[in-house]
Amino acid sequence: MQKNYPGRLFKFYGIEVGILFRAVWAFAHRFVDDFTKKKMSVYGNNYQKDMLDLIPEENLEIKYGGKS
Repeated sequence: MQKNYPGRLFKFYGIEVGILFRAVWAFAHRFVDDFTKKKMSVYGNNYQKDMLDLIPEENLEIKYGGKS
């Protein structure tokens, strides 16, 4: 699929994902090329610091660690 549809996904942020998804991703990421791995970010419940590094605090909703 990566060869047939290159560049379809710009960036993926999975936040508050369950342990089942993280376990599946831990197994599946072995079969994904490095270019695609760099686009994927999967977080459990500790994602606020990483989100604030990417998006200014005033542009985030309160439930994601922002001010609005």
